[in-house]
Amino acid sequence: AIIRDVAERHNLEPGDLKKRSRKRWFAWARQEYMWLAYQEGRWTYAQIGMPVGGLDHTTVIHGIRAHADRHGVRRP
Repeated sequence: AIIRDVAERHNLEPGDLKKRSRKRWFAWARQEYMWLAYQEGRWTYAQIGMPVGGLDHTTVIHGIRAHADRHGVRRP
């Protein structure tokens, strides 16, 4: 549900979040998903990364922190 909502907000298809592209609009959407999933508090970093192309925990941590820094919210 989070992936679908984020993709819709960014005018992307849910499958676009799984792409390996580093283009800003894909990366920022993935990072927003990671932040929102992290805020839910239900999943490990590895579980957060699985639906978006199997990202490892360090990539997920970076994505969460990048989103937090960009939006001026508390970093994990």
